[in-house]
Amino acid sequence: MDTDLWRLPGPRSYVEDISDGVERHIAAVLPAALADSSLFADSLAVAIIDRITHRGVPARRVHPEDAKSVLETMHKLCWDPPSTIPDLLRHDELVGTVAVLSNVDLSESARDDLPRFLERVERESRSLPPSERLTIVTIGSRQQLPTFAGGATSEVGFTSVWFWGRISRWDVASHIAAFSRERRGGVIQDVRAETIVEVASWDLAVAEFLVENWSGDPVDLPEALGDAALPIPQKQAGWFGATEVTMVPPPAVLRAWDERVVDAWHERIHPGPSIALLERQKLDRIVWSAQARVLLPWIEQNRVRLHSEVRRDLGRNFAAHVDAVLPGHSPNGLIEIGPLERLVRTRGSLGYLYQAARELKRARNALAHLRPLSLMDQCDLVDHCAGRAGAQPRGGGTRGRPRGPAGPSGGGKRA
Repeated sequence: MDTDLWRLPGPRSYVEDISDGVERHIAAVLPAALADSSLFADSLAVAIIDRITHRGVPARRVHPEDAKSVLETMHKLCWDPPSTIPDLLRHDELVGTVAVLSNVDLSESARDDLPRFLERVERESRSLPPSERLTIVTIGSRQQLPTFAGGATSEVGFTSVWFWGRISRWDVASHIAAFSRERRGGVIQDVRAETIVEVASWDLAVAEFLVENWSGDPVDLPEALGDAALPIPQKQAGWFGATEVTMVPPPAVLRAWDERVVDAWHERIHPGPSIALLERQKLDRIVWSAQARVLLPWIEQNRVRLHSEVRRDLGRNFAAHVDAVLPGHSPNGLIEIGPLERLVRTRGSLGYLYQAARELKRARNALAHLRPLSLMDQCDLVDHCAGRAGAQPRGGGTRGRPRGPAGPSGGGKRA
């Protein structure tokens, strides 16, 4: 993940919440696993500074090197280093400026000093308007947060903004669309992309990994997730799958959140792709959900097309054939794919439509019973439905199957 991450709607809103709220000092709170990543913290610092300067407010990055205290790190910002925190806040060179400091750049002693430093900064800032003092934005984990009265992590002059529930399915879909080298469209690619979104959920790194390494066949998915080296979550009855709409992780999940095992995903606490390490049945249901979202509307569209072709080809004989084969069905009404397949199967002149009708029926029945389709089944479905479009009665044809990362058929295994 790079600076493009912060262009996605969800992460961009996080940057906006930080940069648009600099009337107070702010701590951007990340899971520890991300806070310890120089690449991630640096990209966030760049995004914050770009947003603040775009608003016409000067912003500067703090590069502390080996300073022993946080105040000493701030000496890098001015020619005449301040000796106290009040002097720092009122320094002529820094008044009206926003300083952005990443905890990952601090020495161990300066990192330990940070909570006390921020407490003092908050107290000394209460009587100073933002335009008459320095504003400080820190990027790090919850371990470096100050603690105010009652255990709060926000006060009059200081607030914390948590990277919790900031990734949505639209962010993941957009990210993998830009990340993927596959530029061909089609329903097979749509199913693969939707499955990656459902399986990876908020974990963009896993989404990237699956784009590059998963064949697209559900049978290969557990192995691909195993290769992604996912952390194993502890299933906790108190939070697993619970509804969650707060802006901060509940205390029960803080440790798991730090380890990138859990996050909020569309108003629910979700263990992300590591759910596959808990229950294979849950993974199958997630894959089915993704396939159903794409394929069920596609199947219905092709059912309508097939119905129109049957009516067109039978012409004035259509009503009589419906009465003979489907008693009780009105020739002027909707005919579902099961009866429609029977209608095609019992009329020799419609033989060129039979494979399409059969695959539509098989796929619809599987999805109706919560069974995901293998990649080969998906290819058969698409090939037969597409092949009939250019076919003539008693003829037929198919198109080539899509090539996936694993080989000519993208895996080609039946579930």
